[in-house]
Amino acid sequence: PDNELYCAWQGSDATYTSSQIKFSSSPAAGSNWGPWYNIKPDAGYPHASPTIAVDSLNNIHCAYVGTDADYTEYQIKYLKYSGTGWSSWVNIAPISGYGSQRYPSIAVDSGDGLHIFGEGADAGNTKYQIKYSSPTDGAAGAPWSNKTTNNLTEQRFRTVSGSGYTPNTGFLTFGRVTAGCK
Repeated sequence: PDNELYCAWQGSDATYTSSQIKFSSSPAAGSNWGPWYNIKPDAGYPHASPTIAVDSLNNIHCAYVGTDADYTEYQIKYLKYSGTGWSSWVNIAPISGYGSQRYPSIAVDSGDGLHIFGEGADAGNTKYQIKYSSPTDGAAGAPWSNKTTNNLTEQRFRTVSGSGYTPNTGFLTFGRVTAGCK
């Protein structure tokens, strides 16, 4: 809805000693906020670094990192609020054995397509690279593609933004870039 603000963050609390994803909203453009709550907490498994985006139907999309019963290294996870509650989280495209996936960014294009960026290593790149996935409505298994391929130095700390975005024509902004990408 118009003038509604959303905030997601990580933190522990009296119930969950490992970091979980917290959420609150303000229907009045920030002048007051509803109570916070944990989004799909997973006791004993830390969740961190949330990022959110809202689509044209007012669905709230959230990407974050976390461990779980199957993966002890951080994986980028996704879930969605569709007006009645949050979906179950899914690991977008797990990669084991190369360190944690980290620092997701999420954007929604003008056709409500999801675009998730993060960083991580893989079999072909032992240094962290900027990774991209465009899962269909958050479906697990959408493969990562490397938007950088520089195995000499790590590529880190990206942000993503768009306006009137047309798929496959987006731009990436790097905080510390040592190699460009297109």
